[in-house]
Amino acid sequence: MADRLSADREYIELARNKITAKNILGFKNGDNTDIYMLAFALGVNAGVRTPSTHKEGFIIETVARGFDKYPAMSYIYSVALQVLIEENRENEITDTEVVFAIAEAYANTGFKIISEMIPDFSKYDEEIFVYELLDKIDTKMDELEVEKEK
Repeated sequence: MADRLSADREYIELARNKITAKNILGFKNGDNTDIYMLAFALGVNAGVRTPSTHKEGFIIETVARGFDKYPAMSYIYSVALQVLIEENRENEITDTEVVFAIAEAYANTGFKIISEMIPDFSKYDEEIFVYELLDKIDTKMDELEVEKEK
C-alpha cells in the first residue's frame, strides 16, 4: 500500500535543490506539499500525465493530509476520481496505488512545465516567474472563455 506521493527522481531533484533553495513564490523552506500541489495543479491544467522513469517518494501521505494545511489529498482524490470515471474504472478509487500513480503522473507534467518556465535557475528572478505564471493562467482562462462561448 502506498504511503507517499512520488514523482520522477529528476523532478524531485529540481524541487529539492532548485525550487526550495531559491524559495520560488515564497514557499516555506522544506514545505514539499506546496511545491507538489503546484506541480500537480499545472499538470492537471495541462491535461497531460507523464509517467515516471525513476520514481522516488516525495511526500508522506500523512503530511499531505496535515491538519493545519489545505486538504491536499482531497484535491488529489477528486482529480483521480474524475480520471477513473472517464476510464470506467471508478471502483479503483479506494486503491491508493492507483490514485497516487495518477497524482504522480500529473505532478511530473507540472514539474516539467516549471523547469521549462525557468530553465536557468542561476538567473532566476521571483518577480518575473510570478508574472510569467500569471500570464500563463490568464492566457488559459481566455482560451477557456472562448471555448465556452462556442
